[in-house]
Amino acid sequence: MSRKLEFLSVSLIVLVGFFSRFWLLAGQIEAIMALSGVIGVFGLYLLARELYNRRIALITASLVSFSFWHILVSRLGTVEILVSTILVFLFYFLWRGLRTSDVLPFIICGLLLGSTLYLSPLALVGFFVVIVVLVAHRQKIKRDYPQNKYEYLRNALARGLGVLILFTLLAGFPIGLNLYFQSSQFLNENFNNSVFQTPTPFTNLLKNLGLNLAMFNFQGDINPDQNIPGSPQLFWLVGLFFLIGLINIARDLFKYWQNHHHLALVPLLSIIWLIGGLLGVSFFGSGVNARLAVIIAPVAYLMAAKGFWWAFLSLYRWIDIRKGPHQAVFAVTATLILLLVAIGLYQYDRYFNQWASPARLLESQDLENSL
Repeated sequence: MSRKLEFLSVSLIVLVGFFSRFWLLAGQIEAIMALSGVIGVFGLYLLARELYNRRIALITASLVSFSFWHILVSRLGTVEILVSTILVFLFYFLWRGLRTSDVLPFIICGLLLGSTLYLSPLALVGFFVVIVVLVAHRQKIKRDYPQNKYEYLRNALARGLGVLILFTLLAGFPIGLNLYFQSSQFLNENFNNSVFQTPTPFTNLLKNLGLNLAMFNFQGDINPDQNIPGSPQLFWLVGLFFLIGLINIARDLFKYWQNHHHLALVPLLSIIWLIGGLLGVSFFGSGVNARLAVIIAPVAYLMAAKGFWWAFLSLYRWIDIRKGPHQAVFAVTATLILLLVAIGLYQYDRYFNQWASPARLLESQDLENSL
């Protein structure tokens, strides 16, 4: 793929994301959060390109750009969409730092990690993912490289880790002081809705976890302000590719462990992000909450794009054997574009005609006025 075509494709995807999130939007707070959603689309493209390749990155950005779930939460004006975007860029700069051993990505990663503490307790998911990935990276360089190369990479990792911790502390210092002097108020505000405030916390945690696992493909949020009540968070076809991508990523992780006796970082990042996000949402929520769960929407669409790409590579090989490579490229490209356009049109109809229909919005307005 040429860089010019890539630039045009990304520009079109971001433009679609901008239009879908700002169309008929009123309010400054809503506009700021909608803008963070658009930036998140571009950030997810960068992360997917860093982890995989340009094609998977374009598919990922396309899916999230016209995602009903992502558009809706972006337009609600809540802070969770900002947390989601920050997590995307946080993991992008973490990966850049690990890959290049440069200090600057670790500085930005630390600033982003510290800044999430001001937004939501779900920011702890970012800390969880960063710690697991750093530990796995330490094991990787220890096992995969000779002693002289290992010592160089170990020192680079130690330098990067020190910078990351320093800038995380600098960014989070004010809220750390607030926690120290007003710990009871801070805990009440942020952990009041956790499952540990219920009579049976572990039972409720497992129940929430099961419901949140099922939200992608079976039953989503029942709150009419955050979803079409009960419909899965992912369009059924995207949900199918999500399952295919998840299985492929889990298989890659297991095979790498069998062959190298340590975990592969690319599939590990995706799996830990998904698990950490599901645990965080289950801990702080009650049942399925699309607004909170949007922090794992990016990794869900990343996995769906991986499933897309696996399916289309399989289709390409099948056509190549029977018709030849030229016909295979044309057929697969045309099918991919048509599918993405169809999904985009369906998601547009789902948001603007089904969820945001004039009758539903009028009913919601009447309900607000009566309260």
